[in-house]
Amino acid sequence: MVHLANSSLGSVAWSVGRRSTECAYTRAMRDLRSGLVNIIRDFLTVHDRANRLFGRRGQGELRFDEVRSWVGEDSRSALFRLKETCHAIFRPSEDEDSLDMKGGALLDLAVGSLFHEAMKLRENLYQQERYGPRVRAFQGSADADTRELLTEFEKNLSLSAQRLEESVAEVQVLLEQTGKQLRRVMVESAANGITARSLCENQSAVEAVYPEGLDNLLGSIFGDAATGYFSAAISYLESAYYAEALGPLEEARHRAPGRGDIQGVAAYAQGMLAFFSRDYGSSVKFLAQWIEAEEGGGRPEWIRQALAGTLHIERLQPDEEAPKVIKTAAALSAQLKAQQAG
Repeated sequence: MVHLANSSLGSVAWSVGRRSTECAYTRAMRDLRSGLVNIIRDFLTVHDRANRLFGRRGQGELRFDEVRSWVGEDSRSALFRLKETCHAIFRPSEDEDSLDMKGGALLDLAVGSLFHEAMKLRENLYQQERYGPRVRAFQGSADADTRELLTEFEKNLSLSAQRLEESVAEVQVLLEQTGKQLRRVMVESAANGITARSLCENQSAVEAVYPEGLDNLLGSIFGDAATGYFSAAISYLESAYYAEALGPLEEARHRAPGRGDIQGVAAYAQGMLAFFSRDYGSSVKFLAQWIEAEEGGGRPEWIRQALAGTLHIERLQPDEEAPKVIKTAAALSAQLKAQQAG
């Protein structure tokens, strides 16, 4: 038998296989991170809707049509979407890439259990709301031949009422446990900026699920709250959402005033936002602060975008912009070109 690992051909095969595995892992992790945003969004929707539905339960105002829109059998239902996304990421078919994540597998089980328990709730509520009144309408005119059948109906309705209460209680427990497991998955997956964005954009809904608050949640995922807000801001800037990045950056700066990287990135966001607002004087001022803070370590895409802005400003005529601003822009362009070359 020829052992490929001990031959030159074997070395090549091992290397190719290793690259293939790494690519598969990268694709799976990318899918996880994009899918995790959908999971967070849909779970927050499911949790919020459940709280509102069950809040009316005590007043006898829980209605089948409302529950049917909460837990359905197609993508119009957030709980259905949540189940399908978890299945796709954490329960792939044999020919698909997957991640060996115990937390993800448990989240998939938790969401699946939540979905099926909610379907039971829906079915029991249907019996109470639709069948109950019809059975009771027959009671007054029942004869000996039908009384036995109606007695059986009443027995079934009594059992479904009991099961309904049990399902409501079980769904509430599963919602709480699923929220805890989702948190574990966010930590385990080394959640990136787009996850932080999703949490920041839904702060009130997040804090309804995690009473300890957004800061503590971000801290458990990213190490500290400032890094979580900073990650959200970076994600905005990667999509060229300069104005949207300023809020998380301010939150990050408030929690970690001594971090120079936050100050520098904030200057970049302000500089680019000022440029697109045609406030060129402010743009070159902030971009100069960013370049000084980055000290040659700026992200290539940001350098390219900033350079496009400074080149535009330095080409302006003196009657279009102050000569001092144009001169500063030219100096910044030279610095950015040097960073690109380096």
